[in-house]
Amino acid sequence: MDLRTTGNHILSTEEIIDTLYSIEAASDGLVDVFTLTEFAAGPVTKSEAGRELYVAKVGTGPTVVWITANIHGNEKVVSHGVLSMLKYLSQSHAAPAKLIRDQLTVYMVPSMNPDGRERNTRGTWLYNDDGTPTMEPVPGKEGQFQQVTVDLNRDWHMGWVTGQEGAINGLRADETKAWYAFWAKIKPDYLFDMHHQGSPRMPYGYYIVDGSLGISLSPDRNTMPEQYKDPVRQLMGYTYDHLLKFGFKNITRYQLGTDRELDYKGGMTSACYLGNKWINWLDLNPDDHRTICAFLEMRTDTAGGLRANNYAPPVRFMGAPVSWFARMAHEFVYGVLYGIASGQAFGVNPQHWYDIPAYGPVKFYYTDENYFLPAAADAWGYVPAEWELALDIL
Repeated sequence: MDLRTTGNHILSTEEIIDTLYSIEAASDGLVDVFTLTEFAAGPVTKSEAGRELYVAKVGTGPTVVWITANIHGNEKVVSHGVLSMLKYLSQSHAAPAKLIRDQLTVYMVPSMNPDGRERNTRGTWLYNDDGTPTMEPVPGKEGQFQQVTVDLNRDWHMGWVTGQEGAINGLRADETKAWYAFWAKIKPDYLFDMHHQGSPRMPYGYYIVDGSLGISLSPDRNTMPEQYKDPVRQLMGYTYDHLLKFGFKNITRYQLGTDRELDYKGGMTSACYLGNKWINWLDLNPDDHRTICAFLEMRTDTAGGLRANNYAPPVRFMGAPVSWFARMAHEFVYGVLYGIASGQAFGVNPQHWYDIPAYGPVKFYYTDENYFLPAAADAWGYVPAEWELALDIL
């Protein structure tokens, strides 16, 4: 099929799979596409609805990088950026592409949540072993039931976290178990994930944000292991400069509102920082491997723009074509990969992270328990138990 990885047509799951194999076929052996069933990292290898989960591998270098997108099923355009970058690495003979292939082994996942992508929903729906839907009571409606849904980017924990509404179970979805087993087997040094975020405004004016660079465990708190704080800030500072060079001028540091920052442990990128004291499902990570992680949030949202199972236009989001946002995702991935492969990212001052525009001083941290922990709590030297739990295990 036509490699429409940067066009204005939003690819379906089937088209993503076809595109992966088309890129592989044209790559002269540089790309290897496989399913998690073929990779056999753990006992669970498919989605809740029984779909295969696909990965493309490119490069032979000693440093392992994992690129992911579409963990939220209705955030679809980021998948195009992954495919665009894969196509570039599979065909380009330019020095940067060769350097990336020689220095890095890159695993690329254009869609972590194919079930949600097909339904155009953020999360995924759970099924029992016999294929029937997993049901739960509808809150406040006696005698009514609904199928259980799970946000795959809130499912990366072992189930002891306590929230405002009681215990939050973790590792509920088959996708989470399958991708965790994959992570534990490939042991990536770096992980970069991509999302959509709607249309926030820039801190200093009318313009809509093009994208935001995020770190899910605040580098200003003690939740993130100390040895990762400088490298991840350097990588994001370098990638910020790279995006500016390519015309993406309205970039921010990712915040919630105007004064809140993530310090959330139950998401994928955070869990990969925290090693086997946070998750060690089936003892798949006995060596306590950990990964440096960050993410991109792009200015798009297909949730309201597409009907279920309809991948036709609208071809523009908030004044720009789909291809423009696909290009942004492409350049984000290029920036982090080239920054690592060349070593240039690690010559950046870590404090450059704070040069990226933000809305204001951080007053609260968003934690797993759905509480906004006051930033002043760090100055107290302890964290009140009612705000944050189990930090002692980290």
